[in-house]
Amino acid sequence: MKTPSKNTGRPERHARYRERHRTEIAARMRERRAKDPEAAKAYWRQWYESHPGYFRLRNIARRARLASAYGSFTEAEWQLKLAEHGHHCFYCGASGPLQADHMVPISRGGSNEISNIVPACKSCNARKGTKTTEEFLQRRAC
Repeated sequence: MKTPSKNTGRPERHARYRERHRTEIAARMRERRAKDPEAAKAYWRQWYESHPGYFRLRNIARRARLASAYGSFTEAEWQLKLAEHGHHCFYCGASGPLQADHMVPISRGGSNEISNIVPACKSCNARKGTKTTEEFLQRRAC
């Protein structure tokens, strides 16, 4: 039986402790990983599977930051946007795995805010490239 954490209900105290003891905590974690690397891999594999959108959103935010674009959005906002579009591609209506597409590309001065994001299938997102949504839809109609 797992015992409850001593820090339950005191997140600010826990955060202060982690800040003050950062190097010691890091050393303990390195030691633990070195002692049982398979357990560490299993832990991170499980964490990654239980947080599927984390790395995708982190990479989108990183690219936006490098391009000096403003704004960001959360996994909850992305899920809401998907629900608004019925979990279908904004451009062709396909269902399946969808990507966050910037209506006005970051490379052309667009923001990384949820208002500039639509769900797109991989094919449409790749074909759209650095075109705006209007440019892409006009060329697609021809």
